[in-house]
Amino acid sequence: MANIACLLLAAGQARRFGDVKQIQTVDGTALIRIVYDRLAGIFGTDLYVVLGANATQVAPALPPLPANHIIYNQDWASGMGASIAAGIKSLQHLNYDAIMIALADQIAITTDDYAGLIDKLDDKTIICARYNDRCGAPAIFPAQHFEYLAKLNNDAGARDLLKQETGVIAVPVPSAAIDIDTMDDLDRWKAQHSVT
Repeated sequence: MANIACLLLAAGQARRFGDVKQIQTVDGTALIRIVYDRLAGIFGTDLYVVLGANATQVAPALPPLPANHIIYNQDWASGMGASIAAGIKSLQHLNYDAIMIALADQIAITTDDYAGLIDKLDDKTIICARYNDRCGAPAIFPAQHFEYLAKLNNDAGARDLLKQETGVIAVPVPSAAIDIDTMDDLDRWKAQHSVT
């Protein structure tokens, strides 16, 4: 089994949402905590969270964590790429074979979905979710890509890597198409689901 970590990205300001999205609750549990707990069941102490905007409000929604498991992206306004870079830079010295990038607002992804991506992992191929006819997060990047990821600084994240014709395995994950971008999205989710 590869030595794999996960970066849960939760640094964005969520302008479209109009409030601190990560701490909105479903069935009494904050969005970020729902996603965190699913990932923690797989990654345990190899799960790290990248915070930025509203970090002082978001951090208390997480369980008590060692200081080095919360990574603060001071450049969060530059977008997802900057958060990926901050996380990768913080973990590079730990000699992980691969790192999964996961998003705090993809509330429908199950533990089994994450595990299904990990099952495809080898030592050189990017593994990513495919939904809405495109590749995206969650995605797993082998160590050979860390240097590239550590230099990202835009809102496109790692999209260019995922668009490669070779070296990428795209796994259908329909649940990844559901993310919470607006208050209406959250209201619809609450009306249709309970957290399991």
